Amino acid sequence: MNKSMYFCGNTFLFLISMVILFSGSVSAQEGTRDAIWLEAYITEVPPILMQEPFLELYGQTDQPIPYYFSEAVKAAGHCCGAVAGAWTMTRKALEALYPSTLPVRGHIKVTMPGTEDEWFIGVFGKVISLITGADPKTGFPGAEFGEAYNRRNLMVYSDTPQGTPPLKMLWILSI
Repeated sequence: MNKSMYFCGNTFLFLISMVILFSGSVSAQEGTRDAIWLEAYITEVPPILMQEPFLELYGQTDQPIPYYFSEAVKAAGHCCGAVAGAWTMTRKALEALYPSTLPVRGHIKVTMPGTEDEWFIGVFGKVISLITGADPKTGFPGAEFGEAYNRRNLMVYSDTPQGTPPLKMLWILSI
């Protein structure tokens, strides 16, 4: 089965606004300046559960693995709209790609809308990679474990800048 989920910049902005509007963890008394990015909010975001075949192979788990928004914040080095947007977009894509089962980490291919250093694409890549296990050409090749454990080239960036404005960018997640 080959399924794809497409997300564009307009979806990104909508999802960011939904995160902010429905967080419910920041009161008006706390003020509005950056309150949404405080630790209290970051730690309240529900985790994304993933099946992780590589950990299962090693006998290190037989349970779904939770990935936390706070881990994405640590990977990026800060919390901002790009980190929250990448997290939310990935969650929504996984829900659409795996409507009745757990998503399988390492089985998701991601086509990025430009080069790693164009706009905030690299930040998105860092967060999406953390959750999905998709890596660029530097990822784990599967080696003697076989193609089912390959992570290399599951995240594909453009070789040249695309010059696409953020509102028209298109991320493609597929299985």
